[in-house]
Amino acid sequence: MKIKRLLFLILLLVLIFPLIQGLESKELPEKYKASILITLEKYPELENDSIEFIEKRLNKKVCGFSRPKLNFIFLPRDKHQYKISINKRCTKEGMVLENFSEQGQIGLIGHELSHIIDYKNKTDWQLTLTGIKYKINKDYKKELERETDRETIKHGLEGELYQYRKTIYEDKKYWEDKKGIYYTPEEILMLYSFPLILLK
Repeated sequence: MKIKRLLFLILLLVLIFPLIQGLESKELPEKYKASILITLEKYPELENDSIEFIEKRLNKKVCGFSRPKLNFIFLPRDKHQYKISINKRCTKEGMVLENFSEQGQIGLIGHELSHIIDYKNKTDWQLTLTGIKYKINKDYKKELERETDRETIKHGLEGELYQYRKTIYEDKKYWEDKKGIYYTPEEILMLYSFPLILLK
């Protein structure tokens, strides 16, 4: 009986604690606060979503990444919470987002918010499959990242995305790792030279 009560209390905490955390809709690191707030203005559909922005050292060759918080399996879709992690060091060469122009920072943040737009439209099962396929299927990863770039452009951040990609690709080793996955700066220029209807 005590074990059942303990399990019930643990489950209750798992369900309630995230909701308490979510009362503060947006958590922003001070050094990127201005860039984040400017970018969020382009995404009014995320106004009421709980999104935590954090800066930490990531074991990934990326400037940032976004994902649903793992408690999504316990919550209805409209209560899902999200996390955007900003890497303290984007590349092996020591490139850091803090040294990017404000436009470049906004380009990255917009790309990650566009991932959240995708997550919001998926069921729990689809989110799980997305994570698995992203890890094991390079073609799927390429299509997902390029669709996310197109979503970023649809939100009016084509110039910012271009500046971000142009800056990050100055690191030749980073470019070799990401080649063929993301749009290059030149491809981004071509994309937003066409009417937006072509991006749908």
